[in-house]
Amino acid sequence: MDQQTYKEMPKIRRLAIFFLVIGAERAAPVIRALTEAQKKAVVREMSEVDAVDESLQGMVLQEFSEYLAESLSSLRGGKDSAITFFENALGEEEAEQVTSHIGPPKVLQEIQDRFARMKASQIWTALSDEEPQTLAFVLSALDPRKAAEVLSLIDREQASTVFLRMSQLEAIPVRLLPQVTDNVFRSTPPTTRQNQLSLGGASFSASVLKAFDRERGKELLAKVDEADEKLGKTISREMFSFKDLVKVSKEAMQRIMREVDSSLLIVAAKSATPELMDKIYGSLSKRGAEALKEEIELQGSVRPAEIEAAQDAVIDIVRKLEGEGEIEINDEEEENV
Repeated sequence: MDQQTYKEMPKIRRLAIFFLVIGAERAAPVIRALTEAQKKAVVREMSEVDAVDESLQGMVLQEFSEYLAESLSSLRGGKDSAITFFENALGEEEAEQVTSHIGPPKVLQEIQDRFARMKASQIWTALSDEEPQTLAFVLSALDPRKAAEVLSLIDREQASTVFLRMSQLEAIPVRLLPQVTDNVFRSTPPTTRQNQLSLGGASFSASVLKAFDRERGKELLAKVDEADEKLGKTISREMFSFKDLVKVSKEAMQRIMREVDSSLLIVAAKSATPELMDKIYGSLSKRGAEALKEEIELQGSVRPAEIEAAQDAVIDIVRKLEGEGEIEINDEEEENV
């Protein structure tokens, strides 16, 4: 690499390469002095580095001359190098917080990779004798579509129970995951670098529901609503929120606007994107759109909690209309009524 190309390289990437060259022990004092945003920027750059040849190492050492490297042998970056580097420099717990945004924890990724090579029927055969909580635990470690495939093989009543348990999962001791999935893999994944692992939950369950047909998805969600109405609404919000109204058809939006009270819409629209507002205005008459714009402009400041409550109320109306067959909504593309 020539000097001109090197100088054109972003400084944060040059710094990341420099840390790789001098090693975690020498870099640790510098890394600890960085802000959280800087740490994340460095690890992101480090994870994208491929090979660091001798000429590039020499340039970063020259630029940051107060630090010396013991070796100029070829170094390799990448995700694993970035994670290992920050573990050595910061310790496992803090390193996990910094590096979590570049991919799932290693133990979860390895388990998902193994599950990906198995058929849903094989997974269900291995787990068919397990309790609902165990099933929920294991399915939450799968890709959402794979989890949906397995759920579709289970008795409907049992599947509803498992789905509810899966939706209620929160952070759990990560050591339990290899123990439970050992029934499927017959081997134990390597020790993880963190103490807690987030599995299941509303967001994951929403992704699972999207892999089902509409009727089965409604049935599973109804099971959650019966047991925990608040959780059911959270899952619904994850599947389709106020901002997703931009995806509905013009006809559906017109039907929705006929049901939504203007005072509610004025509050809900306070944080709406320009694209969504264009969609809303386009579903109204010219006079109605102008009146709504004026009222929104005259509206004073509104607390975020009030905006969220208003948006939830609008989505409740949308879900009611959908349930009655008045409209159809789709989170991927526009559909007609």
